[in-house]
Amino acid sequence: MTQEEVRTIVKDTVQKWTDVSIMSGSSNMMGETLSSFTVNWLYVFTELEEKFGTHVFRYLEHTSYKEFTLSNLTNYIYSTINETAI
Repeated sequence: MTQEEVRTIVKDTVQKWTDVSIMSGSSNMMGETLSSFTVNWLYVFTELEEKFGTHVFRYLEHTSYKEFTLSNLTNYIYSTINETAI
């Protein structure tokens, strides 16, 4: 799976659970637009774990809310699924 495919799946999943389309990969997903949807992140992360077969919740252990971006989450998932494929 390519990094762009991962990004598309993450973006679509976020939109599914929050009804917000993330336009920029560098926008903070815990910013004003999505902060009211905090509880929905449980559903987002659960679905991403099912889709990618990896521990997406661990991303939260390795980042601060200031770095919670589409690009960073995509990079984390992409590197994690590639590690497990080796």
